[in-house]
Amino acid sequence: MPGLPSCSNAQLEAGRSNDADCNRGATRTNEGSIASGAGNLFMACGEPDLELRTLEGGKLQVELRGLDVYDPTTGEIRSDTTDEIACWFVDTDYNEESFFVRHAYFTGAGEPYKKLQRALKAEIDEEAWSTLYSTVSRPFKAPSTGKIAVKVINHYGDEVLKVYECAQGAMLT
Repeated sequence: MPGLPSCSNAQLEAGRSNDADCNRGATRTNEGSIASGAGNLFMACGEPDLELRTLEGGKLQVELRGLDVYDPTTGEIRSDTTDEIACWFVDTDYNEESFFVRHAYFTGAGEPYKKLQRALKAEIDEEAWSTLYSTVSRPFKAPSTGKIAVKVINHYGDEVLKVYECAQGAMLT
């Protein structure tokens, strides 16, 4: 996976960098440390490991491979596999104003199907669950906005967002 981008003061204050979403509301102090309010001294900067594919017919598909997050307590980058990712979401027509969950997927180890049943205290259709428990999205048409966004949340609660520019069903960069 590529190295993580650095977040400038302006990007931190705006709440994001070009390639990685940074926890909203975090700002850099004059001493260079990061503060985001009471009890939350650090923010998550990271980047998901994703592949955006163009399928036959021009439809797009996203595959989640993992997540890299900077751990400010150790100063190192923590690489999470899909077993350590709780969920991920795709906005298939991202407008840069708000993230709209159009696809939702759940991953992770440790029998998440049974955990979800216990949490909801209900029976969950196994066939329906199998469409949501995936690291590969369902195919979708190219966005009218020219952009898609993918949000990934790991089991630590770290949340990152990656935006892709698309043109006529093809990834630009």
